[in-house]
Order: sequence, then structure tokens, then C-alpha cells
Amino acid sequence: MSAYEQPPLDLGAVCQRWKNRRHSWRPTGEGGFDPARYRVREMPNDLVHTAKAFVRAHHYSGSWPAVRFAYGLIDTAAPPAGQLVGVLTLGILTQAAVLTSVFRELTPSANRG
Repeated sequence: MSAYEQPPLDLGAVCQRWKNRRHSWRPTGEGGFDPARYRVREMPNDLVHTAKAFVRAHHYSGSWPAVRFAYGLIDTAAPPAGQLVGVLTLGILTQAAVLTSVFRELTPSANRG
């Protein structure tokens, strides 16, 4: 096994959550996920600072990666309405092994000029 390979995780019926840079494990049945309660919103340039602050506050690394696209998960039901509760960032790989160590069948795209 190379340094980039990880053994498969057997987590059973639990999920990991992050808040204030601390993780917790919860049974997947606890609370559940109601997709009707949430919406996904692209975070345009004028809202990227909001996504950046959220990630810095909650992600274990406390840092903002090199981001090309950012999307926010908005909770439409809990007060205050429209609260940002999650962020997805898509960026530029630092090296091919970032993907290929996990998804061996993928071939990272080449930069096209």
C-alpha cells in the first residue's frame, strides 16, 4: 500500500459531522437529512467571503483552499431562515495523486491553454 492509499473505512451506520473545528460521530438515523429543507446555492464572488468564514470556523484545517467554485448548503427551515450550514469547494489539484489514490479509474484533466 502506497503512502497515498487508505484502507477502506467500515463505519457501519454512523456519519461524521464537523462544527467549530471539532468532529463528532452520530448514528445516521439520528436527525436524518430532509432534502426538502435545504437548497444549494453557488457562492458568487460577492458571497465567497461568507463561505470562506464558514470553512475557517468549522473545517478541521481552519484554512481556505485554492478554490475555483464554491457552493453553499442553505437551511431554509431553521432560524434564521436561509442560514449557511455547509460549504462545498471545488479547486485545482496540487497533484494527480489527490484523486487517483482514492479513485484509481480517474485520469485528472490536463490544463488546456
